[in-house]
Amino acid sequence: MNWNTLVTILQNLYTANGYQTNFISDELYLRRAFYGIEYYWLTQYINLKDIRYVMISEAPLWGNNDAYFYNPNYTGNASFFNNGDLKHVLKLKTTTRHQLLYELNKIGFIVLDIFPFAFNSQTQFQYNKDYTQLKKRYATFIDDVFDNFLMHKLDLIASKRGKSIKLFYRYNKVSRVKPDIESRLLQKGLIIANQVGFLPSVHKGYPLDRTKLSMIIP
Repeated sequence: MNWNTLVTILQNLYTANGYQTNFISDELYLRRAFYGIEYYWLTQYINLKDIRYVMISEAPLWGNNDAYFYNPNYTGNASFFNNGDLKHVLKLKTTTRHQLLYELNKIGFIVLDIFPFAFNSQTQFQYNKDYTQLKKRYATFIDDVFDNFLMHKLDLIASKRGKSIKLFYRYNKVSRVKPDIESRLLQKGLIIANQVGFLPSVHKGYPLDRTKLSMIIP
């Protein structure tokens, strides 16, 4: 996937929020993050035989220490999903991120980020801080992201879908875009063809709700 197809969306977003002076420095970071994230995500995707669980999240983390969930070299134990969560659900003890990712691949688990931009506290635009402004042009933003990013990911997931597949949200706040995402999934035939049902968010505050996750991944 080419960053050049996304940089115009990013530039429009910054212009609409009056952040033009910060665009160049933020774009450099976001471009590096994007290519790193895509590399790690595709590496995990290739290792999947089939996909049975899709956890929908808002956007990836990256930052100065490449703190992306699928980075096997990241040693942080982020609350997004960690070894303790896997042990609770599958009764498997893993101590490294390599082991965690390997076991998730075995059960056909993949994370799907809706947005490709790894905004953080160091970038001028931030999802939470600027949500009010984003909401004003949300329909255009989600359409642009779908056409230039999400559709490609959905095609990849659909090509490896298992006999049954479950999609669910990691965070309650992601469900705010549920109508938009569901309509896109319908366009790809995921819900209809595979009887995919949206389950409640597995996030109940912080960190991950392990009890609810156990109901999704029995």
